[in-house]
Amino acid sequence: MGSSISGIGFWTSEDSYYDHIPDVEEVYEVRRLLLQWVPAELAVKITDDAEYWPCSTFSAEIDARSLFISQQIGPTCCALTPKLGEWINVRGSGLFKIRRVNFRIASHDQGWGGESNLPSEYLGSYTWFEAAIVRDFKANAGVPFVKETLKFRGTDRAPVSNEDEETKTYSNEFGQLTTVKNPKDTDKDVWHIQRNVRASASEKVHEIFWTDEEPEEGVNELEVIDSTGAGVGAGFVRSLKPSDRIAVIGRAQYDAWVNHVKAVDVQVFYSV
Repeated sequence: MGSSISGIGFWTSEDSYYDHIPDVEEVYEVRRLLLQWVPAELAVKITDDAEYWPCSTFSAEIDARSLFISQQIGPTCCALTPKLGEWINVRGSGLFKIRRVNFRIASHDQGWGGESNLPSEYLGSYTWFEAAIVRDFKANAGVPFVKETLKFRGTDRAPVSNEDEETKTYSNEFGQLTTVKNPKDTDKDVWHIQRNVRASASEKVHEIFWTDEEPEEGVNELEVIDSTGAGVGAGFVRSLKPSDRIAVIGRAQYDAWVNHVKAVDVQVFYSV
């Protein structure tokens, strides 16, 4: 399962990007003050341009000894948020727009192996994390079953008739799962989040920030991943709908490579 909170959760380190994260009422209060000098449309634009947005944070519950993921175990869902529309509490109209999704992951690999003379500490790393957007799950909606369906979604494909250009649908013994295709690569329904540092047993915290803006034209994502370990998340935020859940999936490839996961937080910023 996990815990869902409004605030900053495990995003409280001194080097965190954000000094203050407002709640919804604080955003409304600032706009009320701005209305003394500017029209409503401009008040909204000012708070949005300043990225003065509330957020909700989901913290995965992971055993204190850390989650252990290998190729033999297979892809493992480390975190699965509630549906965004149920998780994000907005009074009045209830309307909101997702502006940014942040991931914070504490993890490391097995601590040995791989080539040591590569130009980047992420090049040649074979443990990593992906994000998926869960649009629908028809069966027992208990989180463990959704996680199992995510794990096996690529091995037991359902020949469903309602698949469209935007989604993929799978089924297995746990139910029928619909996920959102990556608009930059519609053969996939995942986005690369982050690789672990290659052959390092030292736990490292990675923070990855994806926005609703498109990356600069001409960006080669594989080159970015090889250099920084992080994916650019193109199209992820724009693909989200209120009924969606966000999943973080841990991966490992090749024998002896192991992904040790200590903590995963998903933080969603939204405008109101």
